[in-house]
Amino acid sequence: MLAAGTLVRPIDIADLALHGLPWLVLAVRLGRMAQGQNRSR
Repeated sequence: MLAAGTLVRPIDIADLALHGLPWLVLAVRLGRMAQGQNRSR
């Protein structure tokens, strides 16, 4: 749906956001952990 450009209904957009949120949080946490390790050296 995302690649085809058919994400037009509000429920589709909300579903994408809710399923993508954990991955975004994970990426932010890993980025912060990597920055913290670089600063301690």
